[in-house]
Amino acid sequence: MRKLKTLISLARSGKWREIALTCTSKLIKVEHFELGALSLSQESVTSHTATKLLEKLSHKIASQSDMKALFETWPDSQEEKKRHQQILKLYPEIEVQLFTKKDATHVVHFHYFIKPTPSTPLPKELVPTQVWQLAHNRNAIIRLRVYTFEKFRREGLAKAATSLIQGYYSKQNFNEIIAWRGYCNQSSLKMAAELGFKPIGKLSKYSRPAQKGMLGLIRIN
Repeated sequence: MRKLKTLISLARSGKWREIALTCTSKLIKVEHFELGALSLSQESVTSHTATKLLEKLSHKIASQSDMKALFETWPDSQEEKKRHQQILKLYPEIEVQLFTKKDATHVVHFHYFIKPTPSTPLPKELVPTQVWQLAHNRNAIIRLRVYTFEKFRREGLAKAATSLIQGYYSKQNFNEIIAWRGYCNQSSLKMAAELGFKPIGKLSKYSRPAQKGMLGLIRIN
């Protein structure tokens, strides 16, 4: 009844766009993301703290046994653990960069990467076709997600790790790292800017409630 009254009020005011949004809000979910690129020819880490951390961090490409051990000793919430396990289940070919402190043996931070090559299958639930093609055309690697365990947050690990990643993928002849973040996530957008990501477009996703991840109608402007 309340929704009907809202529709009548909007109709009397001639607000047809608002009517359309009201009628489709439960049928179609609309999300907007900033699409950004980080050049692999630049230095992103300049702060003294991050430079000192570089001397203490080491990284490696995770093996299946590495990820198994990581999940067996997972220190954060089980809900978060399931999200990461789902990513690996959807796309076993994903490349995970694990970061450890040289004075310890446990993982403190990690990144997920996907290489958009002709021989690599497209994980549509994780990466939109348009982003895949864009990355391929720009000779870029796609960074899907970054995670720092709660105990080690606010130490500048993301900046130091990104610097190591830049050097690593630059040597593999990639030009850029491409990633996207929701416009509603201001802290993530701020961090991306600090890391050196430059906006290259706006990604809009229109999806039904049953469509998971990045499935749905995608537009890039």
